[in-house]
Amino acid sequence: MQPSLRASDADRQRVADVLSDAYADGRLSMDEFNERNDAVWASKTLGELVPITADLGGAPATVAVGAGRPLVRVDDVPAIHTYAIMSTRSQPQDWVVPSAISAVVLMGQADYDFRRATFVSPRVEINVGVLMGSIVLSVPDGVGIIDKTVCIMGSSEFKGMTPAAPGAPVIELSGLVCMGSIEIRGAEYSTFLQRLGIKA
Repeated sequence: MQPSLRASDADRQRVADVLSDAYADGRLSMDEFNERNDAVWASKTLGELVPITADLGGAPATVAVGAGRPLVRVDDVPAIHTYAIMSTRSQPQDWVVPSAISAVVLMGQADYDFRRATFVSPRVEINVGVLMGSIVLSVPDGVGIIDKTVCIMGSSEFKGMTPAAPGAPVIELSGLVCMGSIEIRGAEYSTFLQRLGIKA
C-alpha cells in the first residue's frame, strides 16, 4: 500500500463498515462512532484511513487494500519467520505483511520488498539476528522506520528514504547485527538501482 494514494469510496466504505461493527458490539460509543465516521468520509488518502480503527483490536485492519483486494483481518495473517543460512531468501512483491516478522541470517541474505505489499497493521515489528550476512528492506515512500538494532562490527544504513507520512505504517527493527548489515532502501534509491540495471 502507498499511503499517499487517493482513497476511493469503496475504501472508505470498508472502513466505515468496521466502525459500524465496533459500535454494534459496544467497542465505540455513539459520539466516538460519529467522530470517526466523519473522519473516514473526510479522508483523502489511504494513509489517512489507517489510524481510524487501529485501536479496535479484533476488527479488520483499516489499511485500505485497494485494487479490488479483500479486507484482511490482522489476526488472520501469521507471523513470518525467515532463515537464510548460507543462502538468499526473498519475499515476493505482492504479499500481506503481518504485524511480526523474525529473520535469522547466517552468511546469507534476506530481502523484504514492501513496495507493493498490503499492510494490515499500523506497526510491523521485525526482530533480526544477523551474523556475517545482510538484510535488505525496500520500502515505499511515506512508510516510517524505527531502527533499534544493535550493531557489532556491522552497519545499518538508510538510502533514499523520504519522511514518514502521517498515519502511514511504521516498521520497527530490533535485534543484533554482528559483522553484517541492514540496508533500508527508499523508493528513490530502488529506482536509481534499477536505472543502473541492478535488481532492486
